[in-house]
Amino acid sequence: EYARRRQYDLSVQKRLKFLSEFVRICSYFATCWLVVSRGLELMTVEGSPWTWIN
Repeated sequence: EYARRRQYDLSVQKRLKFLSEFVRICSYFATCWLVVSRGLELMTVEGSPWTWIN
């Protein structure tokens, strides 16, 4: 019983670790996306070729 429970605990820990890694990567990408979109916004406001196209 103890061994089985230990096995279960280990699998739960693995899953939690995976989840936290996943969340970390997602937030990293979200931050990158925000920075990039903000930069594009600023560029379009400053009168880049995009404003000529539109």
